[in-house]
Amino acid sequence: MQLTAIFHKCLCICRPSTKFLRIMQLTSVLLLGLSLQLSATGISQTISFSGKDVPLEQVFRVIKKQTGYFVSYKANQVRNASPVTITGENMPVEVFLHQALKDQPLDFSIEETTIFIKWKRDLPAPVPVQSLLSLLPPVDVTLRGVVTNNNNEPLEGVSVVVKGTQTGTTTNANGQFQLSVPSANNVELVFSFVGYETQTIKVAGQTVFGVVLKQAVSGLEDIVVVGYGTQKKVNLTGAVATVSKEVFENRTLSTPLAAMQGAVPGVGISRTSGKPGSENYQIQIRGFSSVNNVNVLVIIDGVRGSFSELNPNDIESVSVLKDAAAAAIYGSNAAGGVVLITTKKGRKEKVEVSYSGNYGITHASRMPTRMNSWDEAEYFDQAVINGTGTLYWGPTKQAWMQGKDLDVIDTYGIRSGVRPSDFPGEQYVIDPTRPNVWLSYGNFDQIAVALRKTNPIQSHNVSLRGGNDKTLYYFSAGYYDREGILRYADDSEERYNLRLNLQNKFTQKISLNTALSYTNNNVYAPVTSAETLI
Repeated sequence: MQLTAIFHKCLCICRPSTKFLRIMQLTSVLLLGLSLQLSATGISQTISFSGKDVPLEQVFRVIKKQTGYFVSYKANQVRNASPVTITGENMPVEVFLHQALKDQPLDFSIEETTIFIKWKRDLPAPVPVQSLLSLLPPVDVTLRGVVTNNNNEPLEGVSVVVKGTQTGTTTNANGQFQLSVPSANNVELVFSFVGYETQTIKVAGQTVFGVVLKQAVSGLEDIVVVGYGTQKKVNLTGAVATVSKEVFENRTLSTPLAAMQGAVPGVGISRTSGKPGSENYQIQIRGFSSVNNVNVLVIIDGVRGSFSELNPNDIESVSVLKDAAAAAIYGSNAAGGVVLITTKKGRKEKVEVSYSGNYGITHASRMPTRMNSWDEAEYFDQAVINGTGTLYWGPTKQAWMQGKDLDVIDTYGIRSGVRPSDFPGEQYVIDPTRPNVWLSYGNFDQIAVALRKTNPIQSHNVSLRGGNDKTLYYFSAGYYDREGILRYADDSEERYNLRLNLQNKFTQKISLNTALSYTNNNVYAPVTSAETLI
């Protein structure tokens, strides 16, 4: 613009020729293009150099020679500098300088065509890379995977949630899920689905998952044995209570009713005695107020039976039919309720041999204390007088019990040894009406003499279980022994049990189920009851 103005001024004064004007215009364009080219070239200077262990001062000379830039530095900055090894082809001058000074305590700055070399301590302290990264927004990590069941079938609708947060998703029809989280290091995924066990998995940097959910055994999915087969509890409408095998296993029991006592709601179980083998357990489900004797119907593997025939360790499950609907199947026999017992069967697994044994000691928590014999005789006489008007013991015998008025004791019998004496200090006298009869009037606690406080009890069970596609088998043998409370008489129970459950499948429509059981129960008890003995 300035050249043009001058030209017009000259034109007005000197009026040069048209040829001269064109020369001046062309010269202006050339000068302007040359200046722009020089400016662009200065901005984009590059260096091509390759060298190993080259002094830093030589590198500065190369820069000046190839770019024309003047390098300003101090002598002490290059005196102790490390040799430089660098290779570059058409490398921008800034990049070349960074490579040359990366292992030096030096830095640089460029102002126009001068490069100033400075100590790094003159510059602001560099910010650590990790600190800079922490200022950046977190990059989400994508987690994906497939959720299946035990049969390798995809599960749709499984909830996948990051533990402790509201972040989550659900699986699609193919069991696949995809979820974005800020970090995959300290994340835990929670997989939950109705009817399956909840599973928690730590991500720990993993991004792809294959999750297998196990089916949960819930109360609503339990199989309940009813009169006409089996049914899931969720579909059950009748009043049915169930008892699992865990209630009976690994316990020393005389009868399964001992384990069911207090374990079945709405069912009353009681016993009238503690004698081994004669506990007389009774179960009542319905008919508490009935004037008739309503018994409970017991069905074992589809056959009518009794609790006394069973080894508690052989029981798989027990179902108690408590309402009147059971009468529709079993008729009037079910008026008092029905107990359905299913014993253990074989399984399609490797052969399983198991043994369980228990040994224990029962202890009488409280034993009655007898009064002195003469006091008891006095009360007895008072009762007899009130009833019949006569005496049974009388003052003389009561005195003998106390060791008084013993002049009638036959000392000759003691000297000759014809009178037995089982207990030291026992007082024997001759029956005045029967001279050959010796009577004992000692003061003894018959309970302490005849009964014991502790009694051993034991049980042992061994079973064999297994099978394949054609045959399933279960065999068991059990032994039970319990000693009673009497010290000087037979008072015990001993029982042996054998059971064989065999299932044979010949074709898809023909099969044979065999159930064999043997029970040998021996109860030893004195002819006279314990109450009479003491």
